[in-house]
Amino acid sequence: MTATKTPSSSASASASASASSSSSCCPKPDTDWSSLPRDLLYIVLNKFLLLSDMIMFSSVCTTRRSVAKNTLQKLKLCPNMYFNRNLPLLLLPCTENNDFIRSLYSINKGEVYDLQLRVPSNKRIFGSSHGWLITLDEDSFEVILINPFYFGSTSKGIIRIPQFSAAAEMHKEHGNDGFNSEYFICKAVLSSDPVSCPNDFVLMVIYGEMKMLAYWKPGAESWTYIAWSLPIFLDIIYVEDRFLAVNTLGQVYSCKINDEAYPPYNLGMVSAPQFGLLGTFCRRYIVELQNKVILQVIRMLKISRMCALTSPIFTIGFFIFENKVNEDGDTVWILVTNLNDGALFLGDNHSLYVTAFHYPGCRANSIYFTDDYHDTDAMLLNPYQLTGPLDIGMYRLDDKTIERLELPLLEKYHMPPPVWILPTV
Repeated sequence: MTATKTPSSSASASASASASSSSSCCPKPDTDWSSLPRDLLYIVLNKFLLLSDMIMFSSVCTTRRSVAKNTLQKLKLCPNMYFNRNLPLLLLPCTENNDFIRSLYSINKGEVYDLQLRVPSNKRIFGSSHGWLITLDEDSFEVILINPFYFGSTSKGIIRIPQFSAAAEMHKEHGNDGFNSEYFICKAVLSSDPVSCPNDFVLMVIYGEMKMLAYWKPGAESWTYIAWSLPIFLDIIYVEDRFLAVNTLGQVYSCKINDEAYPPYNLGMVSAPQFGLLGTFCRRYIVELQNKVILQVIRMLKISRMCALTSPIFTIGFFIFENKVNEDGDTVWILVTNLNDGALFLGDNHSLYVTAFHYPGCRANSIYFTDDYHDTDAMLLNPYQLTGPLDIGMYRLDDKTIERLELPLLEKYHMPPPVWILPTV
């Protein structure tokens, strides 16, 4: 028979004292959270940043639910509103006549969410990456990152990058009458979310008439401008540990940032050209599929001579090429005739590929596009189409037809084009 050991009285007393001390330091599980003053709850709620945080806050008790509901109503949100984090939304002007707020359009639901996001609707967005919008301050020439989904804290949702000196110098040379700063930076892409990686992200841009590259990292007092003999880049993405940029000839260049070496970057061509059709003008995009496959997309454009005062530009088709290595070990571009279950989202945003069947209402084997036209003289002219951003739609790869997106909020002349954005809620 096994004897059972009884703890000593001193050990019991010690355990009892420890338990008593622990219970006095930790809140009781039946704490009455509803007794907290509502003013204090509003202060706490305003510290939350994301819609998902607000919804979790509201699930604790009826008082918190009431406070959260009131806050959400002021923001024109509802607790059951849900956005797919991997499906882009289209950033539109607000239904109200306000130049400083915007709404969202869901392509799979066909609905406009009038959230009154704090994003200027009269200013061009030249980048949309990892949920952040990228624009330029016309006075200081600072680059500004805006995340409109950080509802509770404007300071958390805005990051100011040091002055883009190349734009300031161009403005000094041409003045206000001969320089449009909104189009000096053609496109911008982030390597990662600045909130997730606050000290380890890179912002890369295409800028100037020659469409060259420049980048900035946290901690740097100024931008690094990349000198190269064959610029004219049109699109950039970030893949694994480097940026990939495609130029007007269809050549793809790799740019890896390395602060411990000199120069602090390594830029070199990694693929042969993929020429477009002669006699037309086009835009080029570079897209990464989920399995690290790289696509190059050529967007064919034409000018529609509607009248003497306006010549809107329209998309007439797309060609897609996949980067492969042939039997000789050379990198070549192979024509792709369909995307199967995939869909592309192209424009001034970080070029994106999504698996469409995950999102009912999003059409597979299609390309969703927005009006992102700008030529090398855009910064010296009026860059917006006179009739507004009309070149927005979906291209069906199976029958090579285009379905225009009729959006009622895009009726203003000379209005900056809308942009795709991935929600961070």
